[in-house]
Amino acid sequence: MTDALTANQRSKLGRLIGRGRVLLERDLATQASGRFGIDTDGAVAAESTLRLDEAGLAARREIVEVVKYLRSEGDSAPDAVARLLREAVFTHLNRLVAIRVAEALKLLPESLAQGDRSQGYRDVRELAPPLATDETNGYWTYLRLCGDELARDVPNLFDPRNPLLALSPSPTALDNLVELFADSSATDLWTAPDCLGWTYQFFNTAEERRAMREASQAPRDSRELAVRNQFFTPRYVVDFLVQNSLGRRLLDAEPTSPLIEDLPLLVDPPPEPGHPVELHDVAVLDPACGSGHFLLAAYDLLERAYQHSGVPPRDAAKHIVRSLWGIDVDPRCAQVAAAAILLRARRSKPTGFLPRPNIVCARSLPATSTGFQETLRHLGTPHQDLIKVLAQTLEDAPLLGPLLRVQEAMDAEIRASITGSSHGGLAEAIDSKVIEETQNELLNGLKAIANAITATPAERLFAASASDAVRFVMALFQRYDAVLQNPPFGEPIPETKAYLKAAYHWIPHQDCNLLAAFVGRGLQLCKPGVGYVGAITSRVGMFLKTYQSWRTMVVLGHHLVTFADLGYGVMEGAQVEAAAYVLSDLPAAEEDKTTIFRLLKDTNKSAGLTSAIKAHRNREDDTRVFHVRLDDLHVVPGSPLAYWMSPGIRRLFADHPSVEGIAGDFRTGLTTGDNFRFIRAFWEVSPSRIGRSREDTKLGKRWVPFAKGGGYSPYWADIYLVINYEHEGQTLSDFEGSVIRNPQYFFRPGLT
Repeated sequence: MTDALTANQRSKLGRLIGRGRVLLERDLATQASGRFGIDTDGAVAAESTLRLDEAGLAARREIVEVVKYLRSEGDSAPDAVARLLREAVFTHLNRLVAIRVAEALKLLPESLAQGDRSQGYRDVRELAPPLATDETNGYWTYLRLCGDELARDVPNLFDPRNPLLALSPSPTALDNLVELFADSSATDLWTAPDCLGWTYQFFNTAEERRAMREASQAPRDSRELAVRNQFFTPRYVVDFLVQNSLGRRLLDAEPTSPLIEDLPLLVDPPPEPGHPVELHDVAVLDPACGSGHFLLAAYDLLERAYQHSGVPPRDAAKHIVRSLWGIDVDPRCAQVAAAAILLRARRSKPTGFLPRPNIVCARSLPATSTGFQETLRHLGTPHQDLIKVLAQTLEDAPLLGPLLRVQEAMDAEIRASITGSSHGGLAEAIDSKVIEETQNELLNGLKAIANAITATPAERLFAASASDAVRFVMALFQRYDAVLQNPPFGEPIPETKAYLKAAYHWIPHQDCNLLAAFVGRGLQLCKPGVGYVGAITSRVGMFLKTYQSWRTMVVLGHHLVTFADLGYGVMEGAQVEAAAYVLSDLPAAEEDKTTIFRLLKDTNKSAGLTSAIKAHRNREDDTRVFHVRLDDLHVVPGSPLAYWMSPGIRRLFADHPSVEGIAGDFRTGLTTGDNFRFIRAFWEVSPSRIGRSREDTKLGKRWVPFAKGGGYSPYWADIYLVINYEHEGQTLSDFEGSVIRNPQYFFRPGLT
């Protein structure tokens, strides 16, 4: 298996994708205006002014319908055209990358490596001379045929009905694009399994993300939510999480399996057999799948597991594809992730049938589309009502994604439909088998509706796809052995806050940070008693007071298998301190311990994590390794993950009362409340106006020195302090042995 792209290779691919995007943006804007009469300012020329044949007019009408649809969604005319062009550029660029990857993997004949001198193109021209009748001598048509060949495996990315394909690059632009892809210095890029994922990462530029954040603190729609949070997880973190979740689950069933030799980052191998598992029943989910990086690593691990069980990679491919599930709110991500999974499977099974990947875009059910009402009428009245309720529930699917609790909502509606009431003991007592049977009937009805609905070109590109909506519901009804994720960080789309606060009562209500919701939701989607959640998130949730409920109920309320405290410099392009950790679905027990790796100062975090885990497994001393009982982490008020705290300090918290609430209150220290208004640099104020005493200020010297600076460093003071110690007759001796414990502000005061 080819390794993931190195830093140098990523830089090379980033430059290639950036140049390709700029080239296509300029060229397709010219094509849209010059050929189809669609200008970037939103103006659309009359058909009579254009020189198009019937095929060209038909293509132009579909493109105009797409623009009209985007206008109906609220885009201005220029914004609608800009979005149309952006989607066309994305489509062409990703198709070319996928063709180049398939060619490198020998899934297609030589097609781009030598440009129009490639052997595959020359063979087709020889067999079909009429092909070479256009301005590119049939080369663009040949590349379209390559896409059609790949459409069998990846229908969304290579949909031949996509109207944006009519916005094809000019011959000159095509020559320049092919030159990029045929560059011999880039040959090593195309066989890397994460090539497509990095292509998506580099397509969305840092400038776009910056502009989104400047325009709004919170994401305004599903695309912004996806683009703002598209930070690629490095492979060593992916392997750490996959091996300690999916790998551990597989070893739970058979601890003596030779698979353990393929798991160098597994922290604590299970000592004895647990719940059995059949490989073909394994299910893995990434609820924010992006370009599918976690799923690719899970594929590699499952393939090794099948090999150890005697099943060769070729025969295992179809089973592994069925085992992998992914959800995203961005249809682009779903396209790229599905293509990445299929191309990975084709490495092991170049020919023959492979199932469609279970990669879905979170979409609503198109209840107003042609065929919906007609098919609905053929269903029984109870099912009609349930599907109508489901359609309403799914309206927020593009905004909430997997955080939408579809199954819970449908359970309540099914109970109510059977009993006539959603309240009372009768509704609670309904047999779970009845619920499951009704759910299956409901899904079958949804599938019939999906098959009957006719989608317009605009709906296929941007709107709700009935089949995606059905598969989204099926993904949320499924339960998983491992849920792996790099979830969105930060605030959600504003209109979803009320739902999130009601559905996930332990998330921080101040900002509803999505990382907390996704990790908790991951546990809900695990197979009960056997599943694991592996996540890389910001580490702030492990310490801030606002996350206390989430920490106690989600992180420390379950068995924390392992935790890697990574700090800065982990996810490319993300200025955030990161942590990677694995949680078991099982509730935390008093005797549970966790192994934590502190890598905040390691410059090479990949090597640091590997060596720290090796030292732990070999029972060697390593200052980066901490072994902590989970109940010890609850000793400090607010339950911050203060794993580095010595037993002596921890005993102080357990044995002595807090000063706060007994003798005084601790609040934030000296602050101006408005630095821009009240603080100046020393060179901005005349020395003659600076006071050094209270008397100086009374004499008109209004400016005084103010010490400000230094890095943020929260800690708990272990010195004695008394505020107003004579209050109510108390003396300093009354507080001997007390410690400061303020869960919100941590500062070092002086002795009083």
